[in-house]
Amino acid sequence: MHQTKDIPIEFLRECFEYNPETGILIWKERPESHFIGSRAQNPVSRFNTRYAGKQVGTLNRGYLQTRLHIDGERYTTVNVHRICWALATGEWPKNEINHINSKHDDNRLCNLEDTTRSENQSNPNDPLRSTNKSGYRGVYWSTQRKKWIAIVPGSRHWLGMFDTPEEASKVYLDALSRKIGK
Repeated sequence: MHQTKDIPIEFLRECFEYNPETGILIWKERPESHFIGSRAQNPVSRFNTRYAGKQVGTLNRGYLQTRLHIDGERYTTVNVHRICWALATGEWPKNEINHINSKHDDNRLCNLEDTTRSENQSNPNDPLRSTNKSGYRGVYWSTQRKKWIAIVPGSRHWLGMFDTPEEASKVYLDALSRKIGK
């Protein structure tokens, strides 16, 4: 297995056609040289008949992913947004790719940015990205008060107590949009 950054960009250009306006990645017809060492009978014809001209990716947790083989060797699963970035910029992303609008299958170039892990995890457009029990960013359950509490993470700015996590999330998102709008 290889790391995706080891896959040459030129090889990606032989495999895929990327439209940065639509974010769609399409399989190209692959040449026989891509299948050297493959044990399958007539892998070129089988691959091209099945995939060439079709959109790349299978949804996994909201992200499009694909597997890539080079010279019959199987590479790890690759996130389609990383391939799109590499094709558009000519280099693999240095960090993580953030989907600015939080739609993880929207791979338009204008929706992708190379960010650090902490920047990616603090995407203000992703109200559902949370590891807490509420399922909403900035919303926590108070066992003592038996209410949902909305807090701006990092600043610990108290936004209030609510009966439902949805109410707390709405207040959190309103406060966040006012902060971002300034």
